[in-house]
Amino acid sequence: MPANWELQLIASIVRDEDRSERFTEALNKGITSKVFGNAEARAVWSGIEFHYSRPEIFGRIPSEEYLLETYGNLELPDPQECFDDLCDLVLTRHQRRKTEKAWEIFLKESSQSHNTALHNLTTSLAAIQEQTIASTDVSFSDVAMEQTIQDMEVLANNDGLTGMPYPWARMNEITGGINPGDYILIYAMPKSMKTWVGLYIAVHIARTGRKVLVYSREMTWDTTRRRINCILAGVDYTKYKRNDLTEAERLRVLEATDWFANECPGDIQFTDLDRPDGEAGGPAEIRRKIEIYQPHLILLDSAYMLELPNNKMNAYDWKVLSLINRNCKQISKKTMIPVIAILQENERAAIQYKNTRGTASLAMNTGAIQDCDLAIRIVYNVAREELSLHLPAARETREKGFTVNAKAAYDFSYAHDRLWTVEEIDCEELIDPEATDEAPEVLHENLLSMTNRFREAEMFEDAEEDGEASEE
Repeated sequence: MPANWELQLIASIVRDEDRSERFTEALNKGITSKVFGNAEARAVWSGIEFHYSRPEIFGRIPSEEYLLETYGNLELPDPQECFDDLCDLVLTRHQRRKTEKAWEIFLKESSQSHNTALHNLTTSLAAIQEQTIASTDVSFSDVAMEQTIQDMEVLANNDGLTGMPYPWARMNEITGGINPGDYILIYAMPKSMKTWVGLYIAVHIARTGRKVLVYSREMTWDTTRRRINCILAGVDYTKYKRNDLTEAERLRVLEATDWFANECPGDIQFTDLDRPDGEAGGPAEIRRKIEIYQPHLILLDSAYMLELPNNKMNAYDWKVLSLINRNCKQISKKTMIPVIAILQENERAAIQYKNTRGTASLAMNTGAIQDCDLAIRIVYNVAREELSLHLPAARETREKGFTVNAKAAYDFSYAHDRLWTVEEIDCEELIDPEATDEAPEVLHENLLSMTNRFREAEMFEDAEEDGEASEE
């Protein structure tokens, strides 16, 4: 008769001098009732979990005598292996059962569509791996001193940085860099150079010797590659597209591309995450690409275009997008690989709620701005060729942000700390942040005039909508 490792594990716990501590260790290793294949062992473990989680006596584990009395036919064998080995044996056999089942399904489905069956198999295997990841619970007293010393060494050796550097020293001062497990949101109105900002960060990270995974469904690889070429060489993207580069600039593009391909210690991997059937991919595909490419940073351009498998709802429904957002955040936390997600902002809402944390758009309705570790709201001042990087949500700072140049792709450098607002840039009358000669009362009148025009426009539109509704 084969050994029942699951009952042996239960026996090793309830016979230990400190049952509660042993059970907690098992939970931290990923042992739950779901990993038990034996029905009797699963029932006993569920009973222990219920006992352990009772609010009035939280953390208590029942004795072996209590279990034998509760489960009349229960017989707990003597453990033949140590506790750690028993945990590994239980988890390994659970993975084997799930894998064998996934393989059986693959064999059945492959006769109809091999590509779809293969995709479902890889998705199932990724899910099995996620389910058996050990707990990240940690005791402060156990690790605090060692990790604090490591923190101090890192800060001392990296000029205050605790993570990967942004391309702007100002942002590094504010945030300490892009830290492991960070979920970073970039959002703005359409055509506000969101993708440019994301790629500029990606290229900078790659230059430091790290691998970046870039996802996009809005842009093709050729468009993405051209933008990366121009960022690397520091040349005007419009001139590149129009074939107006000088011979010196063309040579610079070729030299920069050759350096990146042959000498740069980092890399950029592009993917559209499409499934074999051509449908848009989602969090499961991101997890699979992580296993393949092992990136240090993930850039999700057009993150709102990710989809869940077998989803019957509208892919742009806020509930679906919210679930995708939470899944992406969970991926960043579990893998400790930071994720930068780019979302859209609704134009009218951006103007109407200009003084709030952001907008009643995808970034807000999906809960992304509440879930993220850092939110960067971009406001594009076309006339001055500047991008204001507002920080409406940031866990580690109260700084409001700063402004950078917006000259694709040769100048995204820091400009100043003056932040443009959506209302200002949508007006014809733009105010120079460095202009000090203009009288304060004139400046105030200009701002008041802008505000009144926008309020009147909003009231007129609302009145039209109310009139149409009453006619209907």
